[in-house]
Amino acid sequence: MAREWAHAFTVYPTVSYANEALQVWFARGLEMKKAKLDQDEFLEVFTATPDEFLGWCRDGSIVDSKTLAAALWIQNVVAGHWKLDWQTPPVAP
Repeated sequence: MAREWAHAFTVYPTVSYANEALQVWFARGLEMKKAKLDQDEFLEVFTATPDEFLGWCRDGSIVDSKTLAAALWIQNVVAGHWKLDWQTPPVAP
């Protein structure tokens, strides 16, 4: 669960032959809760500082395009060049 969310960007990884769109969001005020996964789904949750994350991008540990694009956003947000529009999610009834 997150206290606030901000949509960063939408990326289209294979424009030439598919219409798949991936949305990248940032969250803050995170609270760890038990995951509700599908039967064949797995998820590994860990924390990292922006510097650790950017280091993994720099050293080649992270190679997928959507995550590298997110690194560009993180780098610019941390530097104060780009702003995120933080929103509080609606409270469920």
